[in-house]
Amino acid sequence: MLDARFLKTRQRYFDALEILLKEQSFESIRISDLVREAKTTRKTFYNHYQDKIELIVDYQEELTKEIFAIQKEHTQLNEDYFYQIIVLLRQKGALLSALLNYNGSLELQSMIKSQMIESCLVMLSDKTLTRAKRHYQAHFMANAIFGTLQYYLTLDYDRPSQEVAAIIAELVASLHIL
Repeated sequence: MLDARFLKTRQRYFDALEILLKEQSFESIRISDLVREAKTTRKTFYNHYQDKIELIVDYQEELTKEIFAIQKEHTQLNEDYFYQIIVLLRQKGALLSALLNYNGSLELQSMIKSQMIESCLVMLSDKTLTRAKRHYQAHFMANAIFGTLQYYLTLDYDRPSQEVAAIIAELVASLHIL
């Protein structure tokens, strides 16, 4: 179990990263930028993390647990599934939106896409397809869904979550592959 001081310091780094991502790409952010914005020291940062990638991994692990919990509850890529994913992403707030935008963390984006691919593989309705075709379909769907969520979180954030979930579900259903 993580102690309260660690959790508070970790949140300060998450908040600092959110602010910095509004001005520059993840790749260009330095540890000195993070500690200055978080009002900590390099020593404190390195007591918690080896580098900024490890900071993102920490964030990813928390997010991954929550996404997997939603995926376990669903057997179909339907409106309720998308709505729960969108609500989770919105709850994570501006940092996640910043990490998923075009200046964000490619590592986090890849992790989310990988999880979506796994979900699509499980939820593909036509089990008679060849292994290769199922994998191509899963990759196609995951990338389409991710791109749509990325667009929503970065460029259309004011649209109601339920409406976006319905749009994505309708688009997925129109493809007749799930």
